[in-house]
Amino acid sequence: MAVAASRAAADDFARAFSLTLCGDADESDGLRERAREQWTEAVRILGPIGARSRWAYAVLRLVCLDIVDGDTTGAGERLAEAARVADELSADDLVAAVGNLRGVLAFHDGRPADAETAFRAVWDSPAAPADRRAVAGLGLASLAANDPDAPAGSRSPQGAHAWLDRVADAHGRLLEPLARSAVGILLDEFDDRREARHPADAAAGAGRLHERLGSSPSVLAAFC
Repeated sequence: MAVAASRAAADDFARAFSLTLCGDADESDGLRERAREQWTEAVRILGPIGARSRWAYAVLRLVCLDIVDGDTTGAGERLAEAARVADELSADDLVAAVGNLRGVLAFHDGRPADAETAFRAVWDSPAAPADRRAVAGLGLASLAANDPDAPAGSRSPQGAHAWLDRVADAHGRLLEPLARSAVGILLDEFDDRREARHPADAAAGAGRLHERLGSSPSVLAAFC
């Protein structure tokens, strides 16, 4: 209804905003192809009218779907476009969102060193919002748990526990409900760390941060 009303009123910005929200709802219902259609149309509308920040956030939603679908090439191309806009706008939240998705993409692409660099840049940034830093910390925990043979330190199961403790502390200070819920869902994926008796057990669950990107709708809020 909102999309139709904005179309009738010839309000492109309102139409694109409505399409983005409709895509969010479709994604929440597991209708990813329908969500992709809505977000793609929103991107098409937002570009020509100069709504660059909204355009970039819509593009990041498509990056999420590309990663879930295994299209790392397409995800990388879209992410590069969004990163350019984020840098030009000097938008702290957008820059951090791009950084976290850059880390997720590198993880999926088999480049753990690049993933660690991306997540650390967000975690260490004083300008990054708290929820973005929490997601970056979870990315670093996931990388650490995926490296069970590493010596004690940040890239080890012990290091993963330390990162999770830092993230849990940050999560407790989040006030925005959607971000708090999204980070909480991701944290729940690592609850078994306290029961793990062998490094391999920790490694087995390490990828769940990234699996949740494609399986839990509210987690989208942590990335986009």
